[in-house]
Amino acid sequence: MDGMRMQRSNTASHLCRHCAMLFGVSDNDMLHTETRREKFRSRIGWVLNENGHGSYSSADVEILHKNYSGSYNINTVFLNPILMRVHEVFSLLLQIKTDWVLLLSGILCYYPWSLVCQRNDDRCCL
Repeated sequence: MDGMRMQRSNTASHLCRHCAMLFGVSDNDMLHTETRREKFRSRIGWVLNENGHGSYSSADVEILHKNYSGSYNINTVFLNPILMRVHEVFSLLLQIKTDWVLLLSGILCYYPWSLVCQRNDDRCCL
């Protein structure tokens, strides 16, 4: 269970670090809690019940749908371009982490003008 908690914490940290880019907003929009809350609450599913208490909806969420129409739609769920960017960022972060592990173990080497090149007889090739 601790591994799950750590993974969730790592995911939340990555999302926070890259949130402005993912949502297509300025870094200034992310500086203050109140600004973030006002800008993003509705987009990530915050709803008020009849007693005025808030909670997050698990299905009627703008961020999950492409061309959100106000309610869950099986045909548009998980197609939001922002989700695609999240996938791309996490894939890139995972690749970078993997590359660094390989770099430290001597399997990969880096040149400033190239991202990654494969080790070949102790020489990097482009």
